[in-house]
Amino acid sequence: MSIIIRAIGVALIGGLAAFLAFGPGAPHGAQLFSLLLGWTSYSRFGGRLDGFKRSTLHSLAGVALALAAVAFAAQHASIARSVDFAIWAATGVAVTLVLLFLATRLPLLSDFGALLLGYAAIAGTAGGLSLDAFLSPSIANPALGVLISLLLGAFLACGADMLTQALEKRLPHGRGAAA
Repeated sequence: MSIIIRAIGVALIGGLAAFLAFGPGAPHGAQLFSLLLGWTSYSRFGGRLDGFKRSTLHSLAGVALALAAVAFAAQHASIARSVDFAIWAATGVAVTLVLLFLATRLPLLSDFGALLLGYAAIAGTAGGLSLDAFLSPSIANPALGVLISLLLGAFLACGADMLTQALEKRLPHGRGAAA
């Protein structure tokens, strides 16, 4: 596949991801950071449908453990955003990262890096938001926006692959070019 054709496909879908995150998806919690992490996870597994499935599973597991760390810290801290909170957050992160690492022993969750991408999307968002909002059981919960963004990122990465294949078939000199 031609590197130029691949670059065009990535640019078009990457632009679409940015538009969705900063435009119509912004009020619903879409985040470009999480979209790109989802794309990275998809690519890590080699793309295609199998890459999408494995990326989705790893993202879900990483998100779940990161949410457990946030919930643990929020439940044990007496005053939010204090030294007390930092100690409980550090404990929650340490414990859930051990669990994340041990999860790699399961065949379905064998890639620590991909698990860590889903975890990082939540952990990176949790610091700047109110814990009440983050742990609320509502559609406005930012964790839902992160999860949807991760999955949408993997879906858009799949779209970039399909667009590249379609461009390669339609554009002159697309076949047989160096990758």
